Amino acid sequence: MGGRIASQVAAKSDRIDALVLFAYPLHPPWNRSQRRDLHFPNIKIPTLFCSGTRDEFATPEELSIATDAVDGAVMKLLDGAEHGFNMLKRSCRTREQVWEEAVGEMIHWLPA
Repeated sequence: MGGRIASQVAAKSDRIDALVLFAYPLHPPWNRSQRRDLHFPNIKIPTLFCSGTRDEFATPEELSIATDAVDGAVMKLLDGAEHGFNMLKRSCRTREQVWEEAVGEMIHWLPA
């Protein structure tokens, strides 16, 4: 299940303990006004957002504002990563390394 649908399910359910969203698609890259966060205030569980600093579906600034609507949300920015966690070759960092960072952050963050 993708993050967009998972977050909608979490907003309507009381049987989910935590939510981790990797590269949440806040809006289509070609239409920043088509927001996908109206349900965020209804998410009442610990939520971790991991997003790349070069994600065209949500800039760090846009995501920071949106996550303010989720009580207690944590945002982890992955430096230089695009939406699919791809990296520029000149970064000397691979997509797999970015995923390792994101998963490590999730494991460290998960509620006990």
